[in-house]
Amino acid sequence: GGSDLLLNNTAKAGLAGIVGRMLNEDTEKYTSEQISAELQKLGSNVSVFDGGDAMLYSASSLTKNLDKTLALFQERLYHPKFTTDALDRIKKQTIQGLKNAKTQPANVASTVFEKVLYGLDNPRVMVSNGTEATINSITLEDVQKFYDNNFSPSVASVVIVGDITEADAKAKLAFLNSWKAKPVTI
Repeated sequence: GGSDLLLNNTAKAGLAGIVGRMLNEDTEKYTSEQISAELQKLGSNVSVFDGGDAMLYSASSLTKNLDKTLALFQERLYHPKFTTDALDRIKKQTIQGLKNAKTQPANVASTVFEKVLYGLDNPRVMVSNGTEATINSITLEDVQKFYDNNFSPSVASVVIVGDITEADAKAKLAFLNSWKAKPVTI
């Protein structure tokens, strides 16, 4: 799930985007630098981002490196390590991005358009990016809670594109079978 999960909590607007960026940081076993270096060696990519209505995990790999890539994907999905250092850095970058966006004509036009489309008070207008105040208010506990409460196979789908049979893909993704489902309210 993504930003829609937060439409009732504008005080934490921007949290989904922060969580998405945090999920690209350290894991329990590896630093983000170690994962990046390993992915670079494999010619692979594993990334996470807030897609507005969903949190998207993406992996791309050569078929021959798929197992090693999926091991890193699994580490990102199951074992994120949320640190204060990463949160502080990402909050600073996000606030700087909000400040820069105010000077970009395309962003200003897009914001005005959303306000016209959804109404001034509609949470959708501010929830994905947040404001300086809401971003500053986000804590490590908020990030952990968002991850704990909203990441579940019950609200997940998998899309696979490539040179692989359905049977092989299911076998390689068997690690998803151990993912414990929990109720998620959207």
